Amino acid sequence: MFVTSLTSAGAFSSCIGSKILPIQAFGIFSAIVVPMVFIQTVCVLPFIYYFYEKYLMTTDNCCCCCKSKEKISQDHPDLKLDELDGEDEVEKEKENAMMR
Repeated sequence: MFVTSLTSAGAFSSCIGSKILPIQAFGIFSAIVVPMVFIQTVCVLPFIYYFYEKYLMTTDNCCCCCKSKEKISQDHPDLKLDELDGEDEVEKEKENAMMR
C-alpha cells in the first residue's frame, strides 16, 4: 500500500511541470493528498476499527439489526420471533416441497 501511494504521488507530482495551470494545480493538490490519505489509512482507521469493536458492538444501545433475537424479544415481548425469520420459513417450505 505504501508503494502504491508513493508511485501515485510521484505520478501526480509530474504534473507540476505542466504549463497548463489547472493541470499543474491538480498535480500539486493530488501529490499532497495521496500521502495524507495513506497516513490516515495507516494511523486513523485501525483506531476507528478498535473503537467500533470495543465500544459500539458490545453496547445494548445498538440498532435492532445488531441485537440478538433474545434481546429483541426481551425489549418487545409482544413481537413474535417467527416474524423475524421470514427467510427461514421460505427455505423450510422449499425443502418440504422437495421432499414430497
